Amino acid sequence: MRAEEYLTILTDQIRCRMARKAVREEIRCHIEDQTAAFLSEGMEQAEAEEAAVREMGDPVETGNELNRSTARGWRGE
Repeated sequence: MRAEEYLTILTDQIRCRMARKAVREEIRCHIEDQTAAFLSEGMEQAEAEEAAVREMGDPVETGNELNRSTARGWRGE
């Protein structure tokens, strides 16, 4: 799965619209960092991105966990 698809599925699980953008950018940074690490190990770009996305876990499960976290921290939805 590509990063953009993963991020869309993940952020669709977050009810607080105000939190979605911040969560998306935070997770994007993690994926980019891990992609860079895989590239430095000799992987090709597409392979590195897919591996980084896989390491983030299931996007629905991760999104639901983040939704529970953001629900406590964000008010004014």
